[in-house]
Amino acid sequence: MPIQSPPRIQGIPRPPSPESPATLEDVSNAIDYARAAFIAQGRWLIRAHLDELGANDVARALRDLVATIQRVEERLQHLEERIYAMNEQVIEAAIASAQAINWDQHDGSLREFQIVRLPGGGLPQNLPRLRNLAAIRSLTGAQAKEYCIAYRIERRGNRIQDNRKAISRHIGCSVPLD
Repeated sequence: MPIQSPPRIQGIPRPPSPESPATLEDVSNAIDYARAAFIAQGRWLIRAHLDELGANDVARALRDLVATIQRVEERLQHLEERIYAMNEQVIEAAIASAQAINWDQHDGSLREFQIVRLPGGGLPQNLPRLRNLAAIRSLTGAQAKEYCIAYRIERRGNRIQDNRKAISRHIGCSVPLD
């Protein structure tokens, strides 16, 4: 059977010529025309080749499609795992970088400390910013405990001073808290 061109679309006006300025209605009509043309071409292709395709061809095409979808899903899963691993490494690098910068800031009075991110990558919420040694010293017992929990710092006791020291070491302060 010779290949024939698709039928002409009827009922929807063609887009205006490029010489005349397009109106909003012209744009809407052009979109409708393109949509109708796409649908008509798809229907024409299906009708033209449906007689040529047998049941085995359709089944093979569906199996190939399912196999392709599975390969794509496996690849996406692999990429998601790699992105997650890289994200963890970026978070660890950001934490180590802030700690190293803070080590050089002495007590944070001349240049403020960098905020050290939490292990999950976020910033401490609803807690005072630890921009210098004075901010660490002014933490209340509850705030120090919250920081220890958020930073996943192992505490050896519930004394406020011990928690403050652990926080100070964790964020990279080089000056003793005492």
